Amino acid sequence: MKVLIVEDVDFIANIAKKILTSAEVESDIALTPSDAKKRVETTEYDAILMDFGLPEMTGLELTKVLREKGYSRPIVGLTANPDEYQVEDMKASGLNACLGKPLTTDDIKLLSIDPSLGWVDNGRGDNKGN
Repeated sequence: MKVLIVEDVDFIANIAKKILTSAEVESDIALTPSDAKKRVETTEYDAILMDFGLPEMTGLELTKVLREKGYSRPIVGLTANPDEYQVEDMKASGLNACLGKPLTTDDIKLLSIDPSLGWVDNGRGDNKGN
């Protein structure tokens, strides 16, 4: 499995990469939406781990752009503030699920969900973001 981590904070991106590596998942990091778009055009990713608070555009906006460009594999949101976002907005953007930070090894299973399922509740509680 190969995953694109879209996260503008280098430290957090590298932690996510280490967690994925520990689960034997190969990953690349994109620090900006522009970089993420270029990488998706040139590399085949099995899933994307998408931060919400990005420069240039939000993770929800970038998800919508990637979906419009034809990316059909799982995109899982990652945010430190899941309560700020409505599930309906996340669904409308094209996300398949949302995780609260910090990412854990248990969360990695969401990266291999069947994207045809649409939204998948990750069962982390009943707040607005999960």
